[in-house]
Amino acid sequence: CCAAIPGLVIAIMQIMAVNEYSKDNSSLWTGEMKPGYNEACHRIFEVMRYTVLMIIVNAVASSFANATKACGPKSLVITADGVQEGEPDHGPCDWIPKMTNLFTLGITVWGMITVLQVDKADCKDCLNLHDVAWWSYIGLFLVMIAMCCCICVPFMLAASASG
Repeated sequence: CCAAIPGLVIAIMQIMAVNEYSKDNSSLWTGEMKPGYNEACHRIFEVMRYTVLMIIVNAVASSFANATKACGPKSLVITADGVQEGEPDHGPCDWIPKMTNLFTLGITVWGMITVLQVDKADCKDCLNLHDVAWWSYIGLFLVMIAMCCCICVPFMLAASASG
């Protein structure tokens, strides 16, 4: 439950940033940004828009896969009384969220490249959009690397020292 909170906060920030620079309510689907922004702002808006779309698609895909889990084969559970049928461990649509996650990974890489290519000074008119994109694609990645170095490496060193 608590592990989902950072992702939810980032998703809300992304949705709010895209909404702030959208021309109207249909801009998520049409890709229209408010007029008057330069090419750098448009590039970041485009990748952020696709990110928000994938948040929606991933939620629908996961819900659909969970809803069809009961249609999947039942697992076998070994108990003291013998082998019994358990709950289904996967459904016929489990592949859908996996595919949408691949698309999300592609959009994330596209977002990283876009943010690294766009100069922050060129985004002075859409600074909030740039900052949310930077944290979404670059900042969180750097935080995860730092956490891995600070948490995982000491454990690995302690494990190798104890032999």
